[in-house]
Amino acid sequence: MPIDNPMATVRLERIIAAPPQEVFDVVTDSNSLKLASLVLRVKRVREGRNGGWSAGAVREVVAAGAWFREEITTNDRPHLFAYQILKSVPPITHFGGTIEVTPEAGGSRVVWESSYDIPLLAGGKATAVVTKRILELAFGQILAEADKKLTAGANR
Repeated sequence: MPIDNPMATVRLERIIAAPPQEVFDVVTDSNSLKLASLVLRVKRVREGRNGGWSAGAVREVVAAGAWFREEITTNDRPHLFAYQILKSVPPITHFGGTIEVTPEAGGSRVVWESSYDIPLLAGGKATAVVTKRILELAFGQILAEADKKLTAGANR
């Protein structure tokens, strides 16, 4: 399937009442993936070109029923973070994922988007429909927990 017509695109948007730098740091910290209840482990397997989670870093994410090896392709703090799934179980063809943070009145707008196809042998379109909903819940949970974390300090 061509990139302009992926089987599934997950897109979540949320306004968080905190400055873009703070929001970016929390939502792009790979350890924040563990804020989703289905994510069991996140491990950096290769440092980024500038150390840590910079571009070029590779992480492994273990979730209930899935495993992903992802490369951070862009880490342009505090605006754009992008990643590419290199390998996964079940297998997918990933067209890339991005997290964009932009200033918004009273805080920051976060847009998280990821598009992919699932091969027919792994369930094709039917599996894509199910995984899309699971990823929407997981990404939503991460953004909601990041929002709580960032706004808890502001309300003290």
